[in-house]
Amino acid sequence: VETFNLRKPNVIKIDIEGAEAFAVAGMLRTLEKYRPLILLELHGRFAAEQTLPQLDQVGYCYNDFSKKKEYPNGQEFLKVFPDTVAQILCLPK
Repeated sequence: VETFNLRKPNVIKIDIEGAEAFAVAGMLRTLEKYRPLILLELHGRFAAEQTLPQLDQVGYCYNDFSKKKEYPNGQEFLKVFPDTVAQILCLPK
């Protein structure tokens, strides 16, 4: 966003087949500054373990569409996260 002078994002969709943590790492300043909603597809437990702590650092909570349940942080969500593909909504706190 800053490098290319793009407008402020309101929503970001991430569906990149297991490389979610790399994308989030590259946009942490943008997430912290603009607080967009994130539609995130996590490809397995390893991807979740690498991605959610980063989002926790910039203040996100999680809504699991399949269970219709909200989790206040990645640690709580990982307790029930299956080792499958999951679509979640990440909301700024």
